[in-house]
Amino acid sequence: MVQPAPCAIVSHDPAGYNLAIARRWHLLFALVLAFGLLAFMVSSLVNRHFQKDLRIRLKELAPAHLWFDLKEHLAFRFHDPKNPGAFNIFQKLSYVLVIFGLIPMMILSGLVLSPTMVAAWPWMLDVLGGRASARSVHFIAASGLVLFIIVHLVLVILAGAWPEVKSMVTGWWTIPADQDAEEAA
Repeated sequence: MVQPAPCAIVSHDPAGYNLAIARRWHLLFALVLAFGLLAFMVSSLVNRHFQKDLRIRLKELAPAHLWFDLKEHLAFRFHDPKNPGAFNIFQKLSYVLVIFGLIPMMILSGLVLSPTMVAAWPWMLDVLGGRASARSVHFIAASGLVLFIIVHLVLVILAGAWPEVKSMVTGWWTIPADQDAEEAA
């Protein structure tokens, strides 16, 4: 009887997976996210990006204003012709939610899930109500970030992918030719 060569056997044994490496990658990207957020927040405070671009004014939360912006979005008009570089209320709300809500909750809940951090600071476990709650918060925040990314990418494509991506990379946004023609008319 001929036996197959040992290298020809494919093992689907879970013991063959290395979860330690997955945790290291997870931690690496968590650090990238945390330090990226820190750098963004410091630079946004220095250049007043939060104050100039993301400050939500009370009049923008008025139902009539929200309804108008919603209708504009549904008509695929994402920029104000009078001030095309300005953020609309839905952009401001989503960015504020992500920057000051979802990402900090990801970081906090991730720290609570870390046995090393909880060993150093046991009170952190009580902040989110235990590991099960921290896991749920971490999952919900991660789902919110994924949803934000998907919606963001879809809206960038709908608004005109090349000009939008070019403006994200260069920092300069130009009014598309079809909008120039509409304003001239």
